[in-house]
This record gives sequence, structure tokens and C-alpha cells, in this order.
Amino acid sequence: MRKRLYVGISLVVAGLLVPSLIEMNGRQNAQSGSITSAQKPLAVANSVVTNDLTNRAKNVSAEFNRLNRLTYESALRCVKSSGVAVPPSAESIITGALLRGGVSFATQADIDDRKVNGYRTWMTSKETEAVHPSQSVDSSEFAIAMNGEPSAEMYHAANGIDVAATGCLADARVSVFGSLENFAQVQSVYNSLAGKVQAEILSSDVMLSTQKEWSACMASAGFDIASWFDMSELLHRVIDYKNDSVDAVKAKDMEIAKTDANCLDEVGYVSKMSSLPEQAENRVLSRDSGLVALMEDELSKVPKG
Repeated sequence: MRKRLYVGISLVVAGLLVPSLIEMNGRQNAQSGSITSAQKPLAVANSVVTNDLTNRAKNVSAEFNRLNRLTYESALRCVKSSGVAVPPSAESIITGALLRGGVSFATQADIDDRKVNGYRTWMTSKETEAVHPSQSVDSSEFAIAMNGEPSAEMYHAANGIDVAATGCLADARVSVFGSLENFAQVQSVYNSLAGKVQAEILSSDVMLSTQKEWSACMASAGFDIASWFDMSELLHRVIDYKNDSVDAVKAKDMEIAKTDANCLDEVGYVSKMSSLPEQAENRVLSRDSGLVALMEDELSKVPKG
């Protein structure tokens, strides 16, 4: 469910039940004789509701992320104890996904790097591996140790989610969440909540208008592309990776990457995107508070400890 907005990373949902701030304020104000929440202007009351939901959702996110991190760390220890090598990149993976739909954005550092190094699509697999270590070494053996044999029977949760029933990750989920069913139920609610936030982000006026401005900037430089999600298609349309020389591929890669980076700066990409996730999150929370409560309920079933 993750969505890469140029440079994609990930976010999570999880939590503790927080008493309603409106209820608390109502009780206190009734005793003091001051204005109650029901008498407050609507905008103020809505702000309190949104803040309460946001705090609850952040708690949920933090707890789910903590549980996922414990699960992943436990699974890695299991893999190592079996004698299987853990690839360097697997050691540094940040588990979980943010409440904001697994959506993140290119940072200014990413954009500045693009101006100097391009997208690096001319590199050989070994050169790319050196810059961005992957799980290519022993990837098959590691994957089997983590998730079990591909032919192994899956656990079919009551909510329809299929979860690996064998391997170190399955064992770790049982240990941390209490059962695969508990994990699947929590994951299902998270998917619903995070998916709504992702959709809100991708359809927002800020996202669409900034992308349109960026597209116009790219067009003025000779590159016809409507969305930054289409960058791979543009590269393959402009660059003949099969027949062009390495120097030719590098030159075209660098030209497109620099234009891209300069256009992102020109349209104010970083400043416009910085507040978008939180705004989208708040809009979803104001409409779908029931999902936060449901997430809290499912997390309450996870054994403490």
C-alpha cells in the first residue's frame, strides 16, 4: 500500500485510549461555571475534537510502530541464530508504516543530490549495489528464513488477510502480538486508516497544483511528463538503455535529473509538501474517527509486556 512520492519512505498507526478532551473540559467547566464545550464557538469545538483525534492517532501509530519494530528485531535474531546471513540493508530497515499512508516526499537533500549525481541509472548492478546496498546477496536464503518456503501454507485470518504461517517473522509476530490473528486484525484496520490518508494526500489541491506547475516547468525544458510518478517511463522513452553507450546514458540521465531537481526548486516543492501530510491526516481523522477507536480496540487485545 505504500506510495512513492519520488523518494518513498514509510509511516505507522497505534495507541492508547485517551479520554475525550471535550468530556474532560465539560466536567471541569461545569464545576467552575465557565463556558462549556457545548457553548463554545463551533470552530473551537471542532479544533478540540481534531486535536484529540490526532493525539489518539499518534499514540496508535507509535504503539503499532513499536510492536512492528520488536517483531522485526526478534525475527532478525531468529534468522541469525539459524546460521543464515542477514544482508546489510535488512539490518537498517525501519519497520512499520506511518499513519500518513506510507507516503513521504523528496527532501531538499534528495533534490540537491539529484543535481550532482542524477538518478544513477547508468551504473552497473555492482556499482548501484555499492551506492545503495540491497538484499541481493543471499536474498533467497534470507527471504525463506524470514517468511518460510514459498510453497508453505498461509494463515488465513478472519478478516481475509493472508499471513505467512512459517518462518522467523511468523514466529516473531506470534511472540509480540500474541497470535497471527491479532496481528492480521491490527494490520487490517491500519490499512484502512492509512489508505484513506494516502488517498487524501494524492488528491489534494496542493499536490495536484504543484505537480501541474512542475510539469509545465519540465515541458519548457523539452520533457513531456504530466506526473512525477511517470519519471521511469520518461527515462525509458528518452534513453535507449540497450543501445546507447554508458556515456550517452549518463549524459541523458543527468540532464533529466538536473531539470527535474531545478523544477522542484522552482515550484517550491519542499515547502509546499512539508505540511501536506499533517493536513491530510487531520481531514481524514475528522471524518473517520471510528477507525481510530477500532485500532485502539484491536491493539488492546495485544498482550502487554
